[in-house]
Amino acid sequence: MEDNSQLNDYKRQLLEYAKFLADNKLREKGKVDEENTKRVYVIYARKSTKGKDRQERSIPDQIADCQKVVKDLKIRPVRIFKEKESAKTSGKRSMFSEIIQGIKDGKYNSIIAWHPDRLARNMKEAGEIIDLLDRGKIVTLKFATYTFIRDANGIMTLGIQFVLAKQYSDNLSASSTRGSVHIAKEGKSPTWRPKYGYVVNELRCFRPDGNNFTLLQSAFKMALDKYGLEKIADYLNQNDFHYAGKKIRVSKQKLSTIFQDPFYAGVYLYGSEIIDLRIADPTFQSMVTEIDFMELRHSLKDAYSFRKREVKVQLFNKMVYCGYCNHIMSPGTPQSSGKSKNRYLTLRCNYKSCPSRFDKEIKKEVRGKVLFEYIINFLNSGLKVDKKAYNAYLVEAKETLFEKRGELVLKHKSLCRQLGEADRNIELKSNALANARGELIDKINKQIEGLIIERKSLEEEEGTTKNEITTIDHNIKSDAMSYENFLNFFKNLGNMVKNSDDQYLVNKVIRMVFLNFEIKDKKVTKARLNPMFEQYVKLPSVLQSRGARIRTEDLRVPNAAL
Repeated sequence: MEDNSQLNDYKRQLLEYAKFLADNKLREKGKVDEENTKRVYVIYARKSTKGKDRQERSIPDQIADCQKVVKDLKIRPVRIFKEKESAKTSGKRSMFSEIIQGIKDGKYNSIIAWHPDRLARNMKEAGEIIDLLDRGKIVTLKFATYTFIRDANGIMTLGIQFVLAKQYSDNLSASSTRGSVHIAKEGKSPTWRPKYGYVVNELRCFRPDGNNFTLLQSAFKMALDKYGLEKIADYLNQNDFHYAGKKIRVSKQKLSTIFQDPFYAGVYLYGSEIIDLRIADPTFQSMVTEIDFMELRHSLKDAYSFRKREVKVQLFNKMVYCGYCNHIMSPGTPQSSGKSKNRYLTLRCNYKSCPSRFDKEIKKEVRGKVLFEYIINFLNSGLKVDKKAYNAYLVEAKETLFEKRGELVLKHKSLCRQLGEADRNIELKSNALANARGELIDKINKQIEGLIIERKSLEEEEGTTKNEITTIDHNIKSDAMSYENFLNFFKNLGNMVKNSDDQYLVNKVIRMVFLNFEIKDKKVTKARLNPMFEQYVKLPSVLQSRGARIRTEDLRVPNAAL
């Protein structure tokens, strides 16, 4: 029962993702799905202290008229902007500029004003409004003394010459694509163009393209297993991947595009139309499941943001103790004074009373190479994995996943409740704003702004939690690591540390195996294993005693490492 519930949740997520892509395509064409788009209104009232605008209705009267519109249409503004400035010249209205920036940032998408001339009396700012309408950033405009309909004719009245060409192209496009949309809704290819890994048969239906389907399906599995795009592309190229009957060279960019397409999970996106192929074409064969597709989307998104953060890992930070004074040694990479100017990892004790500071025969620094030689020799010295420990690992891994999932589900429910409460508070304040007068408007504006910021933070946390649940669900459904792979993992740890250029990976492996080290006379004299690592392996030449923070007898280090 729970599995069906999870599966339905992933189907819903997949359709939401396809809807997101469809909405973006609509915005690119200057169209908006008004029926399903949530509108976030602001009221804008402006009166100039100079020129003809001085004769217009006062700001309080404009707000009162706009509030009548709010009541009649049963809508709720989230903020009221008041401005005393002429609109004759562009760039002089700070409140108007704040609204425009808020629309670009996605904070608002609809404006209520007394009349269009309150928004603009110059071509630059009028053009800016038209442009935001064209790009779908502004969903709609409402006026107390003017009726605006968001269609080609309505936009034309706001900027005649700006819209004429667009109206013609929109009408032409609508008539030429009507037939193609009908074909797509039947789950068929309007253009006879296949998708990667598929062919289009004589009925225009998408069907698996033999070995090419299998290859691309394997590529999806590799991506789910965290293989890099370059390695996956090499795999397809080396195995003669074909598209439309011709051998092609697959690039990382092309793979990225394929992995973003919900078609491979059974949802066909044609323009802004969303077609569930499993309903339109019951014999259609998806390449991946909904859960795997959404897990891959989360994984690739995380990988991208990870690459953007250029944070360097400091190896051995707070892990190495000085054998003379028992204080932490600091890692660093000072530049060589020689001709090479190379930078090498070194560790140095900076404790002011350390004997190494007063005895000239004692070297103050030690190269990181000493530690790496010790670690690699130890990891290659023949670690043996206990079968009982492996079985315990399987049980513990599943229990941990289920326990973590339970915690995340409770957290997600709590966040959803908090989001609902935030929405109700914003609604209450928005209703109050619809009837506010004078200084109360500014007070409620600030309260709503704070609630919106708080809600955004909750929404981001809710999304992150949902992604974490998706990842755990994928891990639960995935096959556990085999005993052979478990053995190979421990067997290859030494080579992993020795050959990897990934400092994040090296740091993770070292900390997984060791808690700390002691260095004296440019040698690793003592070390302590991580207890979590120790429970899985049988150590050669290791006594089973448990000592203090730095253990003196626990490890008998191979001579080569000293």
